[in-house]
Amino acid sequence: MNETAAKEWLTKAWHHYSSAKLLFKANHYSDIIAVELHYSIEIILKAFLAYDNKKIIRTHELFEIYELSCNKIKLDEPEIKLLSIATDYHIEDAYPSFDRQLP
Repeated sequence: MNETAAKEWLTKAWHHYSSAKLLFKANHYSDIIAVELHYSIEIILKAFLAYDNKKIIRTHELFEIYELSCNKIKLDEPEIKLLSIATDYHIEDAYPSFDRQLP
């Protein structure tokens, strides 16, 4: 068990979640809110891997990460569908894409 590593990951996840919450309350940068929430979920799931000293895979696909950590957390079908929806909000490119729809 690696509580220290897991806590570091969870602290980072809290930062992303807190940012999303602040932006939502301010009705500001709605396109970034979903990205921040995606990262929060991703990092929480990776915290389970860190806790078990498992390899942290380099992916942003939330269901893929969940499958590796499902011995620690069980999601029901609607929650698993939300992982798929949240994954769609991950942005591969840092620059604007003219064909990408904003949330």
